Amino acid sequence: MNRIYTCDSFTEIFNSACDTIRGYEDMDSELFNTKINSETWSVAEILRHITLFNHLYLRKVEKAIHDQSHKVTSSGEFKPGWIVRQLLKVLEPPYAIKIKTISPMQPTTEQYDVGSTVSELTESEEKFLHLITEAQKQGFDLDGIKNNHPVFSMLRMSVTEFFAMTDAHQRRHFWQIEQILNKIN
Repeated sequence: MNRIYTCDSFTEIFNSACDTIRGYEDMDSELFNTKINSETWSVAEILRHITLFNHLYLRKVEKAIHDQSHKVTSSGEFKPGWIVRQLLKVLEPPYAIKIKTISPMQPTTEQYDVGSTVSELTESEEKFLHLITEAQKQGFDLDGIKNNHPVFSMLRMSVTEFFAMTDAHQRRHFWQIEQILNKIN
């Protein structure tokens, strides 16, 4: 997983995520909130979990970009560092390792509204897209702008790595949703 990213590839990634998320808009509310068993999450809970993580990452990325004291320019190609590449391998679907989430990222057991859940997650995707557009306009080096990971504060991550982790995390959970829906149907 030595992928090289560009602002254009990140734009494609987050637009694709928006398309996937919008695909859940017309889902029946009962199906949206159905759990296979007490150990699994519903589609709604998974989307809520993604939203919570996106907000966490967005705050870190926005702060990193806005705290820039000088313009850091780039060739336009970005590559995550070794540690993050290893984390990305673990997150890639189909995943072999289940990872327990931290309690603040656990969705509540409430019934979620399809429209507002999908809308909130889509809004977070659009914020990522806005940040990517701004970074591209400014010519920012997404490998050079860094902030600490919101959970593992010892891990300093570049904006590239935040975007790549967000992508892998989302695709992991979109795959999880596919598995759940296949079992329900």
